[in-house]
Order: sequence, then structure tokens, then C-alpha cells
Amino acid sequence: MPADPDELLAKAERARRDGNALATFDLARGAIAAGRTEARFRYLQVLASAQMGDTHRAQSLYELHGLGELTSDEDSLALRGRLFKDLALNSAAPEDRRRHFEEASEAYLRAYRVRHGYFPAINAATTAWAAGHRAEAEEFARVILAHPELSPPRDWYAAATQAEALVLLGWGDEALAAIETAMAAGAVGLGDRASACRQLAWLAPTTSLTADQQRRLLAALRPPPVITYTGHMFRPDPAVEAELTARIAAEIDSLGSTIAYGALASGADILFAEEILRRGGELHVVLPFGDEDFIRASVAPGGREWIPRFHNCFARASGVTLATRMEYVGYDSQFAYGSQLARGLSLLRAGQMATESVQLAVWDGLPARGGAGAGHDVGDWKSLGFETRIIDPGDMDRSMEWSDDIAPDLGVGRTTRAIIFTDYKGYSRLPESAIPTFNREVMGRIAAVLGRYGPAILSRNTWGDAFHGIIEDVASAAAITLDIIDALKGVHVAGLGAAGAEGMRIGLHFGPVYEETDLVTGRPNFYGSEVTLAARIEPAAIPGEVYTTQAFAAILAATAPDRFATRYLGKVELAKGYGVLPIYQLERRLAD
Repeated sequence: MPADPDELLAKAERARRDGNALATFDLARGAIAAGRTEARFRYLQVLASAQMGDTHRAQSLYELHGLGELTSDEDSLALRGRLFKDLALNSAAPEDRRRHFEEASEAYLRAYRVRHGYFPAINAATTAWAAGHRAEAEEFARVILAHPELSPPRDWYAAATQAEALVLLGWGDEALAAIETAMAAGAVGLGDRASACRQLAWLAPTTSLTADQQRRLLAALRPPPVITYTGHMFRPDPAVEAELTARIAAEIDSLGSTIAYGALASGADILFAEEILRRGGELHVVLPFGDEDFIRASVAPGGREWIPRFHNCFARASGVTLATRMEYVGYDSQFAYGSQLARGLSLLRAGQMATESVQLAVWDGLPARGGAGAGHDVGDWKSLGFETRIIDPGDMDRSMEWSDDIAPDLGVGRTTRAIIFTDYKGYSRLPESAIPTFNREVMGRIAAVLGRYGPAILSRNTWGDAFHGIIEDVASAAAITLDIIDALKGVHVAGLGAAGAEGMRIGLHFGPVYEETDLVTGRPNFYGSEVTLAARIEPAAIPGEVYTTQAFAAILAATAPDRFATRYLGKVELAKGYGVLPIYQLERRLAD
């Protein structure tokens, strides 16, 4: 982390403009933890929480940081309006929705009175409109259009404000022209575009704009897709690389995106990465295991000329994620899991930016020869209903120089599954006489939940207050754990003391595990370092909540986005010195 507070703040602001709420949150949180007292760090942490959809935590942080007491800080006062607006948009009851919009409008008006800025003014107008005060909102919109900084707009923010005011008045074509003019005039941060797109996505349908005007307006604002890439390995050949790079560049140009997630195998992967870096974009490298093993397994076999290019891309990447801490042990499932994680991370990022993720694949159209590879990645992505753009690989030499000693032959099955660990806070303080009651009231309810999921539960075990399960897929694991939390609501075991001193803590992970018959019990058993990792998450969880790894959150975003949501909590220190990992909180979608 930069020692200079100005440099650190500039980095956090840049992450905000780029639409990277996770990075904004982590940078602001780290600065606060390091003793930085600048109010802007506190503001950015709350804003990032709100942008990730965690409204309730954002509200708690807003009060904790005392942002409402900064009566001369327009941004901090306006942020309170943003939080009320988010509450309104997430409210199912019409009366709650109207009340929160009114609270938002009042908060924005307080911010407006600080220096009569157009940003809180337009938000006061739009939230008043949403609360049903249409005449008042239209009158305020006309006042805003006459603001000296909007006649004409001086920058992107002014142009976006002008467009919102025009939308309120039903002037859709004029709003579109304002947005297009502003975007043509200069660079606009992806985060700023995403914010404006979200705002108009809920506002425009409530106005007199036609469906076509709404479509064109949102299409102009929506940030470009996030890329997830895959492709064949091949041997170096300058002529082949030049032709393929040109085809890759053309697809990237057509998408307009410079944010990409993928690995760095010899061949197509490295060409994708180099093209993103050439444009000054964000390259997020996702490897299935450690980089040295990856070089031996997926870079050197294509020719040692690729190795320095791997290192160059690796060093310049905006982020590097290792899917597992384990070494390469010779299973295709390790590569498939790494690719699956990269795709899921691209979807998480796309969700932050109010856009979509598109797969670019250098693929010859033939099925994958094993359980991983470009053909496998394309089929998996398409099966989930997402867009893939196929790039012709051309005439490449795909003869690899495989080493016989890359990985050991372990002679045991390998699969990728969801992993659950739970324990009950306070159990160790129970008197002996209360343990049978605990077993009936707590473990009995867990058993009833598990009974509803039958075949999805591949392995289960308990000891005392704990439950450990291996589940077929992430959606089933998510449903099981949230059902357990629901089943235990209101349960209080005598002997644990004050309310709040007890509760089930749950950790979830998704990763590759070994599978074979347990030599002691004779039952199916799943084990490995990813199981150990999962066991380290649950002790960090708050009772009554479900914490997940980033891997679980990413795969869930790909496979069950309509049923479940995850909220980024930040980087959390795990139990028993197992390191610090990005952790998410699991919850159901409101519609579920």
C-alpha cells in the first residue's frame, strides 16, 4: 500500500472511476485501518459498499464514520440520499418504497444547500419524482437545466445531470444527444458510466420516454463487456501470431473492452493478454495453481520462447488469482476449475459495472480431447446462456513438448465440489444437561433440512455441534446453508447466557477435492487442501450468516445468478494462520 496518503487516495479514486468497487473498498478500508483520518477514505468505503449492493452495511459504516456530521461536505451528505434511494429500490412494499424515496430527496436537498451543486439537485429531483411528487420534480428539473455549469455542460458529470433532467421532462432524444456529445468529447470512467446507466435504468421507465428512447439511451451508457478469454496452445510462429493477433484485436475493438480475465498458457492466452496490456487495460490473470508449476505444465510445452512473455504479462497484470494453493497433480479438472473461476470472476466484475461478460475463444470448433481446454470452456459458457465469440485459430502448430515428470500419478479420483463447514458458537459453554436439548433443537433441524436435498449431498459428517458436507454443486450448497440459517432462527439453547451469544456459523467453498472410499469408515470420502481451506472460513463468520470464498461467489454468479447474491466483505484473516482471503456473504435474491 502506498505510504503517501495523496498517492493512496488517488489510487482509490482511480479504482472508483474504473468501476472496480472491490478495489475501492479494499484500498479505503486499508487506509482507515492504517490510521488515515481523511474523510474521503471513509466516504469511498461507504460508497463502494453501496455500489456492491450491500446497502445495510453501507448504512452502518456511514453512521460509524460520522459522515452525516460533515455538514459542509456535499458528497458525504448526498451519499446519505444514495443509501435511502437504494433502500427504496430494494423495497417490495409500495409504502416503504415511497417513504424511502422521500427520505432520499430530503437528504439530497440538504446536500444541495451546501453549495447549490447540480449533482445533489438532480438526485433530489429524481427521488422526489419516484416518491410521486411529479410537479415538484419537473419544476426542479427546469431549474437544474438553467444551472450555469450545465449551459452548456462543462464535463461528463454535468452532461449526465443534464440528461437526467431531460429524461424527467420526457425529452428522450435531447437526453440521448447530451450523453453522446459528452462521451464523444473525452474519456469517461467506466464506473461513472455504470452509475449513470443504473440510475436511468430505473428512472426512465417511470417517465414518458418511449421504449425505443429508453433502449437507445441505456445502450449508449452501458459500459463495454468484461472479457473472459480462452484458446489453444501452439508453438511460436511470427506469421501465425501476427494474423491471430489481428483477429483478436478486431474482436476486442468491436467490444470496446479492455478488462479481461484468463490464464497465461503458451499461444492464444498470451496473445490475448499482450493485446489487453498493449491497450493499457486491466489484465486479471487466473491460474489453476502456482506459477512455476503452470509454466512447466502449460507454457514450456509450447516452446521456451513463451516463458519470458509469460513473465512479462504476469508482472504487468492488474491482479493475479491462484485458483488453489496446491501444486499441479496431473488432473484435467485442475485446469477446468481455473477456467471456471476466471469466467465467474469476470461475471462478478461485470455485475459491479452494470454490464455483461463475453467470452472470446480461439477455437478450432472440435470437441476438447479431455476434461479441459478451449472446446470445454466454450461448451460450459454456452450452456449457461452467455455469449461466445469464436476466433479462427488459423494454421498453427499445436505439437507440444510434454514432459514425463510434470506431475505424479496419484491413482485416486479427482472432482470439483462445494464444501460446507458449520459450527455453533457457544456450544463449548453448554452444561452437560443441555447437550441433548441442543442435539434435538439444533442438529435435528439441520437433519430435517438435509433430508430435503437427498442426492445433492455426496458426503456428510457431524461431531458435537459441527456439520461438514460435500455438495454436488454451488446452488444446492447455497440453498442448504440458507435453509439451515432459516431453520435455526429463534432457536435459543438454555445455558448459553445472553441473547446473541450463540448461533450457527457457516463457511462455504468450491474447489477440487480427492474422492475415494474412506479406508476407516468404508464410506465415500472427499479430502484435500481445499477442504482444509473451507474449514478455516467458518470460524470467521458471524453467527447466523454464511460466508463464502471468492471462488464460491464467482461460480455462483455464473450458475445461479437469479436465485442468490453475494456481498463482498473485504479481505478477512482466516483461522489458524491460514492467511487472508477475499470473503463474501451469501444471501437470497429478493425475488426468491
